[in-house]
Amino acid sequence: MRLLLILLILFPVSLRAQKKHIPPGFEWVQKRNLLISVKEVSCDDWLEFLESTGHDPAMLPVPNAIVSKCIYTKQDEMVQMKEPRSIFRDTSFVDSGKKIKAVEKCENMPVTGITYEQALAYCEWLSEKYVDIPKYATLKLNFRLATPVEMDSLLTDILAPWVKEDEHRVAFQTGINKHGCAIYNHRHNSWCETNILMKKEFGYGVPMQEGVFFPDLNGLMDLMGNVAEMTNVKGIAKGGSCTHTASECQPGVQNVYEGPQMWLGFRVVADLRK
Repeated sequence: MRLLLILLILFPVSLRAQKKHIPPGFEWVQKRNLLISVKEVSCDDWLEFLESTGHDPAMLPVPNAIVSKCIYTKQDEMVQMKEPRSIFRDTSFVDSGKKIKAVEKCENMPVTGITYEQALAYCEWLSEKYVDIPKYATLKLNFRLATPVEMDSLLTDILAPWVKEDEHRVAFQTGINKHGCAIYNHRHNSWCETNILMKKEFGYGVPMQEGVFFPDLNGLMDLMGNVAEMTNVKGIAKGGSCTHTASECQPGVQNVYEGPQMWLGFRVVADLRK
């Protein structure tokens, strides 16, 4: 009974009720008062969005090595949609003069080739989608891009548990742990056996699908590295990508972009209100 009373004080009924009905694929980060997507918006997520708009040409990503394999191809004015749930992307690369064959399932690849305006349109669509689902309607979820300050706070949370000299903190700051293994997808020259296997499976210098690396202590995947994530300030992304060094993935660093990039994606956040 005493423990229950303490829990009720620390975790009010209204918030616990909200927590219970959080949509799948999201985490409630209480100290930031944010509902956050566990992963970056994927090719599969974008396909659902495109289907809801009737494949609006204005919402098609700019073709690149990801979207041209995973979402659609275009010949002249003809657009052929693909099915990321059932196809794989060739991520083969040349290493020491030898071609290394690698393939990656498209479904969980982060969508890239997206404009800032398209990302905003996706957020608006997602908000409307959840309003129409009775289970989540009372949460009044307003999905949006995170502010630069919010992104920095989430990136800082990764480092916060450890003092300055701690090996775990140093590992996230350098991107490499004490075994010489990269712990997120960034540009590096250190290779351990695990990273070599990843390289052969997923390629190198390209975004990887979700779940390759461990989630952080907030339960979020690939906040550092993989694809840099747009903020609500146009032209400013955070967290770095597969083409950025570890130092460019740290809190406080801006990843500047002009238009769609293969290394640029986004994830959504929402305020959880009564």
